[in-house]
Amino acid sequence: MKRSFTWMTAIAAAGILSATLPAAAGGKEMGQAELEALLKNGRTVQLGGPGMGYSGKLELRADGTGQGQAKTDAGDTINIKGKWEVRGGK
Repeated sequence: MKRSFTWMTAIAAAGILSATLPAAAGGKEMGQAELEALLKNGRTVQLGGPGMGYSGKLELRADGTGQGQAKTDAGDTINIKGKWEVRGGK
């Protein structure tokens, strides 16, 4: 089964960034300026992994668009495409 969740990109990106960006900052919370600096050239984020039920990648481009794909352990493909932004330090 192939699914496309363009409307979920913002939700997915927010959850992924909140979980992964503190690690990129050495475990410290990042503010608006730090997040913008980290993402100004784009960033590729690994999704899921062993034991998570899915795995894939999400590319957050510098122009505020994002695209990626994840595959569930059952073999279903989830396509992700949409827009993202840093707002209020999140």
